[in-house]
Amino acid sequence: MNTQVSRTTTFTKTLAGLHLLMIIAESDGLVSVEEEKIIKKYIKTNYSFLSDLENEMQVLRNLPKELYLPHFTKSASDFFSQSNEKERLEFINFVFKLIKADKQISREENKFLNELYNLWGLD
Repeated sequence: MNTQVSRTTTFTKTLAGLHLLMIIAESDGLVSVEEEKIIKKYIKTNYSFLSDLENEMQVLRNLPKELYLPHFTKSASDFFSQSNEKERLEFINFVFKLIKADKQISREENKFLNELYNLWGLD
């Protein structure tokens, strides 16, 4: 399975959002059952046409930690370019639900949340 993602590949908003969520959830070393359920529900509710969700999640689980930040940055850029402000704010609100799902917000999750705020120019 290829865990390297080409920097020239542009993700759809759907895939970019999934990649952002998975990296945030994985950043503390463990994706809880609650976090995974929230991610699946969000993607299926908002993007019912994403047919290969399990495979995509497995690819992201195998992404080496040292590639999290560059992959996160790329995914955030792709999501930003295909969304409007309302969609980005809704996504940020969802990220809050995700990072609270396991009843604790790790330092790593907070780091990626702050990075997303910075990349998208949010206050």
